[in-house]
Amino acid sequence: MKILMENWRSYQKQLLKEGSKFSKELRSLIDDDQKLRNLFQQEIEKAGGWSQELVNQFVEKYKDQGARSDDIFDSKSVEEKFAKLFPKLDFSNFDDDDWNNFNALIMHQREPEHLEMRKKALSEMIKAKKWWRSLATDMARGANMLPELNGVKLSYGKDKDDDNGGKVDLLLKKKGMTWEQLVEKLGVKI
Repeated sequence: MKILMENWRSYQKQLLKEGSKFSKELRSLIDDDQKLRNLFQQEIEKAGGWSQELVNQFVEKYKDQGARSDDIFDSKSVEEKFAKLFPKLDFSNFDDDDWNNFNALIMHQREPEHLEMRKKALSEMIKAKKWWRSLATDMARGANMLPELNGVKLSYGKDKDDDNGGKVDLLLKKKGMTWEQLVEKLGVKI
């Protein structure tokens, strides 16, 4: 799976030729973010499933790579680096690969001090029409605006849970709310 993703990203880069001047930094952050996650997934597959004992063994085995019992994937390190990079980003030059990497990174910025960064990111993602519904939903769940979605695998209109759209679209419709209204409730200016 990892090789397939790398080949896909390489193919995207060839088609698009050039992303932003931050493409390499975003890619590096994604690599750092996914390194321990991929290793843990391999350990889960070998062990036949997740267990606390497996987590403890993983942390011990990979502590030299940043794994800790309170942060087994060393996420804090990546989040801190991304938060420092964020103000420098020029979204107008992002290519699809940059947006994909950016989306994965901003989704992990869930600390209260990152709320304004997430709002700015959501605004930029809406302008670019890239991944914004996922971030808006995640932010709304974090603000307990859509408690019905806690623990639910999400889907959107293009996923077609039925003829009227995906789970999130249907919930918003049931609540009499549009995506624009949800974004406004999140305090994001479009």
